[in-house]
Amino acid sequence: MALSELTPALREAIELRELRELSLEETARALGISVPAVKGRVFHGRRKLRKMLHPNGELARQRGRQVADGIRLGSSCFFKDRKRRSVYEAA
Repeated sequence: MALSELTPALREAIELRELRELSLEETARALGISVPAVKGRVFHGRRKLRKMLHPNGELARQRGRQVADGIRLGSSCFFKDRKRRSVYEAA
C-alpha cells in the first residue's frame, strides 16, 4: 500500500485528516503540532502519494489536456484583441 511508504509523520497526518476525517485543529491536537504544520504535512503527503501512484504524471497531463480543450480561445477573446494602452493615453 502506498501509505506505508510515506514517512511516519506524513502518514499520521494523512490518516487522521483523510481517513478519519478530522478537522485541521483536531489533527493538530492529536499530533501535538500546529495547524500550519498539519497543512504542510498533508500537502507533502498528498504530493508524494500522487507521485507514487502516477509516477509518469500521465493522469495529470490528461486532466490538463481536457481542461485546455474546454477553454479554447476564439478570435473574439477579450485578452487576445485587447490593445495595451498607457495609463496616460486617452481612452
